[in-house]
Amino acid sequence: MSEAHFNAGTALLSLDRMDEAQAAYEAGLRLDSDEARARVNLAQILLLRGDKAGAARALRAIPPDAGPAYVRAQSLLADILPAVR
Repeated sequence: MSEAHFNAGTALLSLDRMDEAQAAYEAGLRLDSDEARARVNLAQILLLRGDKAGAARALRAIPPDAGPAYVRAQSLLADILPAVR
C-alpha cells in the first residue's frame, strides 16, 4: 500500500470525510492487500456505516503477524461477531 493512500485516508477520516477516506484506503489496498492498518481503519468506516459483515471480512483478512493491527482487529471482531453470525 502506498503510504500516501494510508495517510490521505487517515487525514480524511479525521475530517469526517468518510467517502473519501474509504476510497483512499480501498485504493491503497488494491496496491498492497496486506496493509493491516488500512484494513482496520476501513473496517471502522464500515462499522460506522452499519456494514458489520463488510467490517468482519476486512478484519478477518488481517494475519496474526500484523502486530498491533491484529490485536485491534481481534478486539473489533469480538465486538461485532455476535451481530454477523
